[in-house]
Amino acid sequence: MVRGMALARVHRHIQLVYRRTLSAFEHQREHHHLQDQYDGGHHQQ
Repeated sequence: MVRGMALARVHRHIQLVYRRTLSAFEHQREHHHLQDQYDGGHHQQ
């Protein structure tokens, strides 16, 4: 019983983190795209 509640809490936490990570990744990608345009594509890893 307790394990089920803990699992549900962990699952909810994972979803929250996943959503936050996803939005952060989207923001990072947009920023990187703008950076590429700014550098003229010269910047390479």
